[in-house]
Amino acid sequence: MLLTVLRTAYRFTLQDERYTVTASELAETRRRSACLFGNEKTAEVVRVLSAEGTATAQQIALKTGIAHSMVADALRRLVQGEAVRALPKVGGSRSAQYYQPIEGRLWSAVVAAVEALFQETRKRDDVGVPQ
Repeated sequence: MLLTVLRTAYRFTLQDERYTVTASELAETRRRSACLFGNEKTAEVVRVLSAEGTATAQQIALKTGIAHSMVADALRRLVQGEAVRALPKVGGSRSAQYYQPIEGRLWSAVVAAVEALFQETRKRDDVGVPQ
């Protein structure tokens, strides 16, 4: 997924699917993510991790344009909540840390909540509901 900033829209590709998100949609998605998950970037992190299956914080940061520290914080929260696992490092303590969803009802519910958040935000923006 490559994030390109345009005047009022952000365009990115996630698993060969192209998305365009307006600045107001992104702001509203992040506001709602903070309310629901305690971190404004968690919804975007979940969406990428769901699509990728396994990823590092750096890979997610590159795909979303979110600062590495914010991605790492969201991943730590997801690990603490037992929705995501940190995989054992291969190649020593300085090697990349990969994260993987823990398949099951919890992860499915988190992904469903995130997708609903994105869909509802887009629907609100499409009909011009005041923010």
